[in-house]
Amino acid sequence: MKTGSLTRLGRALCLTVAFGLASIAFAQKVFVDINAPPGGDGSNQAPFNSIETAVAYANGLSETPTIEVAAGRYPVSATLVIQKGMILRGSNRMLTDSDGFPTGADPQTESRIVGTAALGANRLVSIGANNGQTISPIDIRQLTFEAGPGMGDIMHLTGVQDFTIRSSVFVGSTTLPQPTRGIGVLTNASSGELGGNFVRGLTAGVIVRGGSAASPANVTFHDNRSVGHGNGGVFLSGTSDGTLYSGNQLNATVRNNDLSGSAFSAQGFGLRITVKSQDDPIHDIDNGHVTADVRDNRIVGNFTGIALDAGFTFRLIPPDDNVCDPRSFTGTLDLTFRDNAVSGSTGFPTVISFTRLQTTLGIPTAPLSRCQYLHGATYSIDDRGGVFAGAKFDHPATDPFIGPCAADLTNEPLNNVLTINGIPQSTTSH
Repeated sequence: MKTGSLTRLGRALCLTVAFGLASIAFAQKVFVDINAPPGGDGSNQAPFNSIETAVAYANGLSETPTIEVAAGRYPVSATLVIQKGMILRGSNRMLTDSDGFPTGADPQTESRIVGTAALGANRLVSIGANNGQTISPIDIRQLTFEAGPGMGDIMHLTGVQDFTIRSSVFVGSTTLPQPTRGIGVLTNASSGELGGNFVRGLTAGVIVRGGSAASPANVTFHDNRSVGHGNGGVFLSGTSDGTLYSGNQLNATVRNNDLSGSAFSAQGFGLRITVKSQDDPIHDIDNGHVTADVRDNRIVGNFTGIALDAGFTFRLIPPDDNVCDPRSFTGTLDLTFRDNAVSGSTGFPTVISFTRLQTTLGIPTAPLSRCQYLHGATYSIDDRGGVFAGAKFDHPATDPFIGPCAADLTNEPLNNVLTINGIPQSTTSH
């Protein structure tokens, strides 16, 4: 074959490969527009008119598909289940206040995904393979998610690595001053960032739980506004319980957020950090660990500004509370606080407790007969700005409760250690 023929053949092959790659790249982009006629194929010329159809279709594609969501209101009657790496792009133009914190999205530009009555109390979006494997990446931007009237959670991520959630809105189905039930975003054993989001009017805005070596939890939460919740703005916990991704280590950065206005009850807080998440009889996690850097946050007008506590450490196994839990719980909080503005708390600016926060605050649903203290735990707090000066402490030397369970027959020593700026703190009387 002549050299010229080889050159022409090579060019033809290159063009064929390039065309094939371009076709594959195009096939990975899915379009959805609520105003499109039915029967679309997800192309730019014939978009789907249902976000449910678009997500189901994208789950079956190779590589990492992108779903482009046009402005409009998208009703959802069954949980959107994302089982692979995926990109979702809406059209929201975020609005901000004079301090640069988000206040919502321009309604004229909004891509709004809304839970309907048919969704019931089910979550709106579930992300993760849920088979013990991790997925990545997940990239969600410029979308609004509204909980349904059944008041289920909005979004769960479980076993997700390299996630990004930015410039999005998460809101309850009712307006203030009556926050709806449910959680805005909950992450289990997942790593990534949440930045520039507006979260309002839920039980809890964002809950971030620990992970393991197989699916670590390294999370950055920055430049968000999470306000006006029934319980609180951000909740960090050392364990991921009740999942296939059991873990007990969380590494978190919480920087330059507005965590305000959660004072609807004595359970309200701006930021809460706990050793233990909810109980998990499957994996028997009895210890949790949180390392966190918390700085430059606005924490105003909550019942409690910042709370550090044991979390869900029960003496009696829920929900029946008629069987003793033979375990004791332990763990570590290794925390750095810098330049946080905590003010206007209607209860306490800060609380440090070695049992459950609600128990320390005397809330009737969490009596000491139900919730136990940590044993042999260590809280190390670097607080050069003095945000914990004058905090409410619950740090007894011995367990003050005597009860029928074998572990509660005596006032055993707790052996917990609290240091602030390297100085050991004295125990307190209960």
